Amino acid sequence: MITYYQRRRHIFGDMKLEVYERERQTVGTMPTSKRRGLNRASWSMRLRAARAAGASAAFGAAFGPRVLPGTYTIKLTKDTATFTSSSSSSRIPGPPTHKRSDSRRSTWH
Repeated sequence: MITYYQRRRHIFGDMKLEVYERERQTVGTMPTSKRRGLNRASWSMRLRAARAAGASAAFGAAFGPRVLPGTYTIKLTKDTATFTSSSSSSRIPGPPTHKRSDSRRSTWH
C-alpha cells in the first residue's frame, strides 16, 4: 500500500504513480486518486504477466511473478511536477510458500 498526500485536488493534466527497480525499469503502474488529503494506491508487488498464445486459459497465466526483495523507487507524476521516494520490500515472515531461493528467482527476472 502506497500512501501520499495532496494539498489540493488535482484538476488538470495527467497523474500517475509508477514503481521502478534499481535499473530504472518500470515494475508497476497504479491508478491514482485526484482527491485532496491522504490517498492510497495498492501495488500487487507482481511483475507483468508474460504474453503467450493460449496462456489466458491456463491457471495463473494472468499474474506475473512476485518482485524480488530490494529497494524500489516510487514516482508520482502530476502534469509536469514529479515527486520521488524510495521504498524497500522484504520477504514476508512466516513459513515459506515455495522452495526457491532468491538467487534462483533472480535468474528468472
